[in-house]
Amino acid sequence: MFFRRRRDRLASEILARPGARVAYRLLTPADRFLGAFRRLPGVLGLLADRLVFETWLEPPVEIPLSCVTKLVSGKVLSTGRRLWRAECLTVTADGALHEFQLTHASAEQWRRALSEWVARQRSASAVVTPGRAPSG
Repeated sequence: MFFRRRRDRLASEILARPGARVAYRLLTPADRFLGAFRRLPGVLGLLADRLVFETWLEPPVEIPLSCVTKLVSGKVLSTGRRLWRAECLTVTADGALHEFQLTHASAEQWRRALSEWVARQRSASAVVTPGRAPSG
């Protein structure tokens, strides 16, 4: 209960920053895994160019979307541990592995938002040669 209230206050503080309501596409409660069983409670946010995990215990962790090589969501952590009442978002960026525990509802929102980002990346990287119809 204490962590939920603290996360709500942290999210309110983040959204109170100038321009934050427009900049953040998604902001949800999340835990960052620091080991097999150790978690750090905080808030995970999606900006136009990066993921940001903020907590009141450590400095923010920023993951540039341009460095992301792999995104996986599901119920199994990289250590093989299975989550029963939550889901995991695993982000691989620059060879580093970042795992976040989310509620089922938050995980669905993250899947939707990140699939939109992937679709925008693919359409931006599609090259259309003059005189030829695009394939697809």
